[in-house]
Amino acid sequence: MIDVHVIGAGPTGSVAAIVCARNGKSVLVSEEDKSAGGKVCTGLFSASGLKTLERYFSWKESVQNEIYGAEIYFNEEKIIIEKKSPVAFVCDRDAFDRQAASAAEDEGALVEYGKRIFGNYRAFRVIAADGALSSTASFFNFPKMTKFVGAMKGEVRANWDERLVKVFFSSAFPGFLGWAVPRGDRTFEIGCGVVLPNRPAEAFARLEKMLGVKSTSKKAAVIPLRPRKKTAAMIGKYDVRLVGDAAGQVKAISGGGVIFGSWCAEIAATVSTPLDYEMGWRFKYEQELLVHRLIRKFLDSMNDKRLSDFGRKLRENNASYFIEENGDMEYASGLLFNIFKKPSLLRTLF
Repeated sequence: MIDVHVIGAGPTGSVAAIVCARNGKSVLVSEEDKSAGGKVCTGLFSASGLKTLERYFSWKESVQNEIYGAEIYFNEEKIIIEKKSPVAFVCDRDAFDRQAASAAEDEGALVEYGKRIFGNYRAFRVIAADGALSSTASFFNFPKMTKFVGAMKGEVRANWDERLVKVFFSSAFPGFLGWAVPRGDRTFEIGCGVVLPNRPAEAFARLEKMLGVKSTSKKAAVIPLRPRKKTAAMIGKYDVRLVGDAAGQVKAISGGGVIFGSWCAEIAATVSTPLDYEMGWRFKYEQELLVHRLIRKFLDSMNDKRLSDFGRKLRENNASYFIEENGDMEYASGLLFNIFKKPSLLRTLF
């Protein structure tokens, strides 16, 4: 008898399986791919976020590079944020996902690969961690998510600073951003996203031209930018809970979802009812995700000239030091709160 059927063996699904198993539940994890890994995501995670995942699985063997800060381009203006200790790590996503899935198996979960689930659910409780285009959400007729980013990435070799990530806010990437992430050994992942129906391939070509490079092994993905209006319900004989990208638990600034998705997966795996899960994750994390969406909306409101003016004002007001001291890749609300206590920086927002 299976107590919980988890759909998807990415990190979010694996965390749900780990927590369920530790709580004495029998768990089946079904993954449609032939192995864990193979995801398109960049694998850039905050140091603070990764530290919270240590209670679920060991990720350190997947680390490829340490990140100490960022070069942030507001159209033509640039600010540099750099700290003395790592603020983020670049992980090999295949290895990262495999370590999470292996930890779920070590806890007693049964993980089956090459199994696409659509209707043949094998437990009363279903935890769906099957991505932005969740077939489980479609099968159970959950409210659709309405705003997506189409993203594309590739790999290049370059002599850029390997301690810093490059981030580009520009009309070249409407509704999102461009990036260059150092993986070590002079290898960089470059990528960009645009709000659909804008065309990611065209934006990616603009990024290549901007950086003066030509990439190899291009891959594409879809990222949700806001949560579903409903993420859990009793439907027929099933207790269904959506987590991670399937629920839209994603940071709208960067598209990152593994950390928040994993935190929400722990709640989904712990509480008794769908309503407890819905109320629980929204009480703990929805406000923070809303702050990310508000910052996203603010950035989207500016054309290239206003972006350049904004970047120049940040530089003139020594914002780099302020962000170094107060910034957090997961909790943007703390940075905003402190900006409101600093009039010189507050004026840059208006």
